[in-house]
Amino acid sequence: MKNYVKAIVTFIFLMAAVAFVPTTSEAALSTPTNLRQTRATDNSVEFTWDTVIGAYDYYTSISDGMAWSEPERAWDIKESYSKLSAGRTYYVKVYAIDKNGNKGPESAAFEVVTAPDASQVQTTVTAVTENAISFSWTPATGATSYDITSRYDNIVPNLSVTTTSATVGNLAPATWYGFNVVACRTSSSGFKASDSYTTVTYTQTAGTSLPTGNTGTVLTAPATPSTSNFGVYTGSAPAGTITFQASDPNRTANGYELEVRNLKGKLIKTISCSSTYSASTKFRKNTPYKYRVRLYATNGVTKMYSGWSGYRYFWISNVTGKKHYSLRSSNAKIKLKWAKVSGTKGYNVLMSTSRDGKYKKVKSLSKKAKSVTLTKFGKKRLNKYKTYYIKVVAKIKVGKKTVSNDAQLINYNY
Repeated sequence: MKNYVKAIVTFIFLMAAVAFVPTTSEAALSTPTNLRQTRATDNSVEFTWDTVIGAYDYYTSISDGMAWSEPERAWDIKESYSKLSAGRTYYVKVYAIDKNGNKGPESAAFEVVTAPDASQVQTTVTAVTENAISFSWTPATGATSYDITSRYDNIVPNLSVTTTSATVGNLAPATWYGFNVVACRTSSSGFKASDSYTTVTYTQTAGTSLPTGNTGTVLTAPATPSTSNFGVYTGSAPAGTITFQASDPNRTANGYELEVRNLKGKLIKTISCSSTYSASTKFRKNTPYKYRVRLYATNGVTKMYSGWSGYRYFWISNVTGKKHYSLRSSNAKIKLKWAKVSGTKGYNVLMSTSRDGKYKKVKSLSKKAKSVTLTKFGKKRLNKYKTYYIKVVAKIKVGKKTVSNDAQLINYNY
């Protein structure tokens, strides 16, 4: 009987012990971990954390570094706060409660940031070349860096800078590019908060016009012209005047600047032109010059210049002459005379029976020569009934190279 009673008592004790083993929901809650920011605007933040085992709900609070807000129910493992200030740092904390309302330990304060106010950023294009665009902007309060992003696909990889200026390089000449400046604020955990952006555009001054192109884009300077893109259009040897021409294959230039120097490099004239052909310009005769050109486009504020081209050469030499013949013969001779061209090493006399045909050298003269009499073209005597085209070419050397004269005069009707 005692053993039976003892067994009953033991059974009741064990059942009571089982009845008082705590369930999972009643176990101690752990501290929320792995807090991380997931989103930001210029007046709000969003953050999340890992699930706490046994948690029924979560409560969060926020601080501006001075005071903490009253805890608010989160309902899920993420929370957001709005009506915050732009470009600021805040701190958040979170704790879990179980289904009985028991509070778990609070997390450590975690840093979150709002995005800077993009409306504070005002851009200005500061320099443009054919391969780069530089611009600056007003700072946004609280920004720790700025991202430079492309509006299109024709840009090198995006940039990030900590200053309020940037230069984007490796660009193509005479090409429209679009850039945005994005003000950012980065938290201690590495989250970069940004909201809107500001488009880089030209700053227009009163009384000026912007270049034709897409709104919110910047045009790189024209490509450096080759020596085949410009030259002497026409000239007058008696008057000693020259008209130049230049073209832009990309058709983005608004004009060109032409620079004329003597062979020693001294600047003689600078000619600026907004059309293909320059005004007629007077130069000293019988003096060799070198000249080069650069194109420009306007951005409404200043001119954007291409690089300088290579040099071409010209000199104005007024050759005069007359065909002599008798009535009794078809033979003729042509007498030419000219003034000495400065620095020449000699003269070649070229002749053709067609203005645009092939010219053949018929005489080679010394640098002292100032006249010549021609009686033959090849092996044939000159005929008084034929027209001959003649060039008296001064031999001008630049370094070891003999250069050609873009203003070469052709004498004809002889």
